[in-house]
Amino acid sequence: VEEDSLPEVWVWALRRDEAPDEACDAARSRADRALKAVATASTEGAPRGARLRCDEALNRASKARRAKTRADDAYARGHYRAAAAMYRDALRLDAFSEVAGLRAAVHCNVAACALVLDRCGEAVDACTKALRLRPDYLRARLRRARARARAGDFRDAVGDFDRYLRGARS
Repeated sequence: VEEDSLPEVWVWALRRDEAPDEACDAARSRADRALKAVATASTEGAPRGARLRCDEALNRASKARRAKTRADDAYARGHYRAAAAMYRDALRLDAFSEVAGLRAAVHCNVAACALVLDRCGEAVDACTKALRLRPDYLRARLRRARARARAGDFRDAVGDFDRYLRGARS
């Protein structure tokens, strides 16, 4: 990389396909297992208040999961505005609060929709939220760099590209 010029490295980073996010997939798997375990657990003998809180949390988590799945489908079909709204709905349900990796992925998905819709400021904000939850999230770092470059904020874009490249090449 040392011999590459900065523009060549930028072009490489801009054209680089985003690799599957194994950390997000692992968090999603843990969340699914936990959701299934809670759903099948018996609450007999538990205090009524605890049962109600458990049922409420399970219901909220199920709704959030369905909202995210519907948003993923909408994005895949090219319905980016609808997908962004559904991702935001999933975040409002606050069922991902215990799984920072999954919540970060949903924020990053909002950013992907915003980039397609040429809403660079919204994309930067969503990626920043994802990076607060998961500072090593390369996909969010690259999307924020792309959004900043499109918005003309080249100074901050360079910083994000640099951090992305260091992480991607290590």
